[in-house]
Amino acid sequence: MMSKDATWFYHRVTEVALERLTTIVLPVTWRDPRTSSNSRIDMDLYVVHSLIWASTILLQLDNIMNLKVSLAATKLVELINQLSEEDYQFLDPVLSVSILFPRHVSFKSR
Repeated sequence: MMSKDATWFYHRVTEVALERLTTIVLPVTWRDPRTSSNSRIDMDLYVVHSLIWASTILLQLDNIMNLKVSLAATKLVELINQLSEEDYQFLDPVLSVSILFPRHVSFKSR
């Protein structure tokens, strides 16, 4: 079993890595629907952003009232709201799990 110091260290390192990722990953880009039959969103970037925000929420679950959780949940909901009905067929199935996190957090904080 890891000591509290080691657990805190790994938690902090993970938190810093997620913060760095949010600053270096390109923003979600939109494609012109007239030039492509694929989704109008770059789904690879969409998945990366969604997983960063979901990971941030998971990392902070012991402290639901943390503002980082609120920001991450808000960002994840904003990503979901950007999707059109035509985009869902292009989504990576792993996102079905990450999309549940904002709902879980909002119910837990009440």
